[in-house]
Amino acid sequence: MGQKTKYITLKSDKPNNFKERMMVLKSNPHIKKGPYSKYKNNVLIETGYYSYNQKDSLWQYYSKAGKLMAKGFYEDGTKKGIWEYYSFQGDLIQTYNHDGDSITYYNIKKEMELYPYLVPAYNNDSTRMCYFIGGLGNLYRTLENDVLYPKKAYAQGETAIVKVSFKIDTLGNTTEVKIQSTADSVFHQEAIRVVESIGKSWTPAIMDKRKVKMSYMLPIKFDLL
Repeated sequence: MGQKTKYITLKSDKPNNFKERMMVLKSNPHIKKGPYSKYKNNVLIETGYYSYNQKDSLWQYYSKAGKLMAKGFYEDGTKKGIWEYYSFQGDLIQTYNHDGDSITYYNIKKEMELYPYLVPAYNNDSTRMCYFIGGLGNLYRTLENDVLYPKKAYAQGETAIVKVSFKIDTLGNTTEVKIQSTADSVFHQEAIRVVESIGKSWTPAIMDKRKVKMSYMLPIKFDLL
């Protein structure tokens, strides 16, 4: 006989305005088991299913405007099979085989239209930059949805754009995260945290058919909108 469950709702205060709706064990509310959904500013940004605190079955991720950005299956907390990734405009940008760690489709032409200053001309089998798994739209969606506005800065009406540099190693990990701007230090800790949370989400850069480290820089925005 299965263990009994119940729904609970967790909310965060301003400025971040997160709400999580989840099913947990009645005997231990710290163990998620069943449907899960997450909202930011009352917009659904994440929905899926947990099995004993491990992501399982179909998950879907949305932009802060409510547009579907990514969907696929988890098994025991690990992405499995083919995932689909979309742009903010709804275009299919990439499909990725998480079992074989390989891109199965990538609309580079559309990426270049959307981000001409970020997608280089050199993209071939022997020399190319690193790719974010899911495309650049999903990179920015991850940062926008996960960043936590410092309460002190919010209370004082402060905004900032913090430039963060890091390296992507030959395994696709986000490493050596550093602040490169002079924005108020109240934002620095959160900027580093949200970039470090990207983790192993890249296909490594290649030079002369060899995997190499690559430097990258991202602006992390803190605004009051």
